[in-house]
Amino acid sequence: MFLVAGIYFVVDAAFWALVRPVLRRLANHWIFDSIRAWVMSLGPYPTLALFVIPVLVLEPAKPFAAYLQQRVISWAAWSSSASPRSSNCC
Repeated sequence: MFLVAGIYFVVDAAFWALVRPVLRRLANHWIFDSIRAWVMSLGPYPTLALFVIPVLVLEPAKPFAAYLQQRVISWAAWSSSASPRSSNCC
């Protein structure tokens, strides 16, 4: 298990080493200057709301998504086992 965790951290570090320059270049693009200035002008509580509200909206969707995924997997398993091509005869 420790080997898997070590491999994960090495791959993650290599990924960030490759992606960080691209993200930095993208963040310094002129399109994001006005957004950066707006966020920097906000106080502490509006900034907190800016990041908390999407989490509060999207977090309840996770159990619903898990439920839908389970329903689709169950339906797919049932429909594939009920098809005549999957029978073991002839």
